[in-house]
Amino acid sequence: MSSFQIVLIEKDGVLDIYDGPWNVLRYRYFGPKPYVSHLLAPNSAVPGLSKSVIQDSPADHLHHHGIWWGQDEIKGTEFWLENNTSGRINHVEFDVIVTKETYASFACVSTWESNDGRVCAKDYRTFKVSRPSDQEPGWVLDIDYKIVPVEEPITLMKVVDSGFPAFRVADIIDVFDGGHLVDDNGIEFLFDPPTNSSKWMVAWGKIDGSPPAISSYGGLAVLEHPSNPGYPNIWFTRPFGWFTPFGSQSGERVVPLEGINLKHRVVTFRGEHDHDRIDKQWNEFILNEKQ
Repeated sequence: MSSFQIVLIEKDGVLDIYDGPWNVLRYRYFGPKPYVSHLLAPNSAVPGLSKSVIQDSPADHLHHHGIWWGQDEIKGTEFWLENNTSGRINHVEFDVIVTKETYASFACVSTWESNDGRVCAKDYRTFKVSRPSDQEPGWVLDIDYKIVPVEEPITLMKVVDSGFPAFRVADIIDVFDGGHLVDDNGIEFLFDPPTNSSKWMVAWGKIDGSPPAISSYGGLAVLEHPSNPGYPNIWFTRPFGWFTPFGSQSGERVVPLEGINLKHRVVTFRGEHDHDRIDKQWNEFILNEKQ
């Protein structure tokens, strides 16, 4: 079995996680905000031909990224768009980088800096990539995120553009292009937004049917942990491929001085969506946290 490895290209601001020859994840940490730009679905027998299930800077929303964190307004500063008046989320440092045969992980620190140069918050991110316990094709990405105010509590204002984290799935699997967005109740969303809560959401569709693709279909599931504030949260979705499990679309959220911690698991998979398998993976996610 292949081993995991991490390749850090500091001059380009890129951190890659490989599982043998498979480039499973890419983290970009230069620019207006750090984010995950690439997350692999194993639809092909050839590593270089497998497709990412998330998309970076699509033409319709250049400020959207694969998996990222942002908020339209904090203390009068907008941290969503990427223009001359926007705030910045600055990567500060990598804290811990670990590679093992069965997983790879890294932790990093970022600061939220307003457009007048003030730092209003710090965040602490840990990413861990492993293989699913049932050994079905795909990968598991665990994301542990904590945002902590500097000096005083901050308020995430009630806005549409808010995501902790936000996801932009690849066009090939979004609803507008024939893909599917399904929650744990089996409800398929065709328009935006849903008004009910869910413990997980799956985006899937036809990725590529040409040889040497093993399956035409694939996708990703995002699982929410019960320890998250407001669980089970209302998911805000857009049919063009954007959604978030935790935002401030339904009302303001106050972040106290001690901060808030959010845990999510992302599972990429080959083939069509299997409701029972995702339910089992969610239960496993919760069980592992309790051990």
